[in-house]
Amino acid sequence: MSSTVLVLIVSIVLLFIILIFLFIFRTSVEIKLENENILVLKYPLTTKRVNLEQELENWKVQKAHYIRWGIVHSINMLFRDGKRVNVNSRFGQHNYELLHNHLSSRFPNREVPDK
Repeated sequence: MSSTVLVLIVSIVLLFIILIFLFIFRTSVEIKLENENILVLKYPLTTKRVNLEQELENWKVQKAHYIRWGIVHSINMLFRDGKRVNVNSRFGQHNYELLHNHLSSRFPNREVPDK
């Protein structure tokens, strides 16, 4: 009986640790701009390069009000292949500001107003 309880407790602890790591990795994205048109998204396990001049369909800024975190801004980019990338100001203020300034200066005609 005690070995069953021990296995259950160890399983719960391991599951909790895995959930924490998934939450951390889900939010850790490094954004870098290369050559004014190449957006490099570095996820924990992969790297994605996007040519904004050719692949960006449109982008918009959304604002959400949260009780706990306050106001969070998010940039939502839609690409020609139908995929979306979201960058918010909650986890990466520097990434958000860098991307917002670049999109505002280089692609203002592709900005879609938020409803």
